[in-house]
Amino acid sequence: MAPTTTQAPSVQQNGLQKGERNINNGGQYEVPCNPLLMQQKGSLRSVVTDLTSRPNPDKAVIGLALGDASSFPCFRSGRDALTKPVFDVVDSALFDGYPPSFGYPFARRAVAEYLGCGIREGDVYLMSGGTQAIQVILSALAGPGRNVLLPRPGFPVYTSTCRLIGIEPRFYDLLPSSNWELNPSQLMSLADSNTVAIVVINPNNPCGVVFPRSHLLQIMEVAGKLCLPIIADEIYGHMTFGEAKFVPMASLSSATGSTPPVITIGGLSKRWMVPGWRMGWLAFSDHGGNLRHTTRIMSLPDGLEPSPLIISDGQ
Repeated sequence: MAPTTTQAPSVQQNGLQKGERNINNGGQYEVPCNPLLMQQKGSLRSVVTDLTSRPNPDKAVIGLALGDASSFPCFRSGRDALTKPVFDVVDSALFDGYPPSFGYPFARRAVAEYLGCGIREGDVYLMSGGTQAIQVILSALAGPGRNVLLPRPGFPVYTSTCRLIGIEPRFYDLLPSSNWELNPSQLMSLADSNTVAIVVINPNNPCGVVFPRSHLLQIMEVAGKLCLPIIADEIYGHMTFGEAKFVPMASLSSATGSTPPVITIGGLSKRWMVPGWRMGWLAFSDHGGNLRHTTRIMSLPDGLEPSPLIISDGQ
């Protein structure tokens, strides 16, 4: 005779057995949301939103929080080279349907040619802006229990995305006394077996520093020792002042595969001052094939499907 088991009584909550569905009898009720979103900490954007929603009639707010040069008329001259192709695309009616998940091949090829550094059409994945690029690559690389190394100060979307996915953000410091460069030894001390990537924002937001080639090589060396890919956020690429020179991180990636892979985040938003077009990309520089599992997952038909803005993709 098979042994019998006695089920422990369920815990009651609000008069219901655990797991029992509440039946509404016509009263008010609330639909729950994702608890992780409820735990989100306030950001600069939320503070600004709160200020603008409750304006002080005696004191005007001077907005310094939004990096959008397109809102200023002085930056709108000479835009025909950008806007005419968009008009032509809309008029053609050739791009009114769904595009391929990661963009039309000719658009991906154009981004690859613009980036250079040995990046090919198949290495480029078009996104709906740089923010979605951040969300997609973190989702592809990691899940609950993993961690990623982020700069502090940094771009808050990385932190909020980590918390939503269940990734632990670990912060390395950008040191004002060292021209906002990082201490490589701190990266070594922060990483462990659950670390999935190092995020490097260059040119940096919010500090504005442009890392010299020598410092990027230091970061590359540490990433190589730790066997970690570098997420190179270069949305402000080539936007430099004075004698500062922008060096793409992918340009330091060796064709022999002896250097760590680099995943570049870029887009049209900043350099071309069209953030509303929501046109961004991820570009993989992975000569050693270290990210083959990640790129395979991203290329699956039922995998991550960002669907970039069609008009921007088609121009």
